[in-house]
Amino acid sequence: MRDNISSLTRFDPTIRKVRPTSDTGYGAVMGEPKEPVDYDPRMDAAAAPDLNPPKKGWGCLGYCLGGCGAIIGLSLIIGFATTSNSKPYDSNNQYEAIAQCEDLVTARLKSPTSAEFDSSASSNGDRQWTVTGTVDADNSFGAKIRNTYQCSVRMIGDGKVERRLDRLG
Repeated sequence: MRDNISSLTRFDPTIRKVRPTSDTGYGAVMGEPKEPVDYDPRMDAAAAPDLNPPKKGWGCLGYCLGGCGAIIGLSLIIGFATTSNSKPYDSNNQYEAIAQCEDLVTARLKSPTSAEFDSSASSNGDRQWTVTGTVDADNSFGAKIRNTYQCSVRMIGDGKVERRLDRLG
């Protein structure tokens, strides 16, 4: 089989031609003409100049700079939009009171990482809150135990808080 293939075509690397040697007139690829054909890559650009338009502008550098500029511009717009509507943080809210009380309870547990809280807070007026709830946490033996708790939280201001654990058990 190999002898048949080599007898059909002969490749000459110096002139880059495929010369037909069979009676059918076909070379190594079906449909090639009987005459040898030279390939010149410059002919592609000469035959269809619109397929290879000349490069203009900044090219890849322009795309990179444009993309970076768009990202910076978008981040500035988002930054100004979020800061212009924001209000100063008011620590006198039920979520802050619950967080302060849960931190106090967590400090007293044997396994603080296992704690699961269910808490609610009610305002007593004048920046004072009473937080009640339950906590499920592992004891010394690894068993999950439920405890109820109540604590009082008073928001003083400037990030200062007074908190007291009234009941845990």
